[in-house]
Amino acid sequence: MQPERYIDNRRVLWLRAQDPQGVSAMEWEFVVALALAIPIILLPVAIIWYLNLGSVCQAIRRVSKKRAARWNQTESAGNRQIGVRPTERPGHQARH
Repeated sequence: MQPERYIDNRRVLWLRAQDPQGVSAMEWEFVVALALAIPIILLPVAIIWYLNLGSVCQAIRRVSKKRAARWNQTESAGNRQIGVRPTERPGHQARH
């Protein structure tokens, strides 16, 4: 028996004549398929995101170590002035 279909301006109502609980066989299979497919899709995405985040953090650490080494090098040469970056020393020509 076909379900009856009522259409009005706002909604479409389906009445199931032979399904008193309101859950058809396809609905639970769809839920199981989603429960299996979502982790299969999201796991590689999460791994790639984690690797990219790790690479960004590593690059930031590397840049900060280089900056600290450059700062220490100018400090050991006796050219350091308090509050002045190495590229802002008096007499230093900036690259353009």
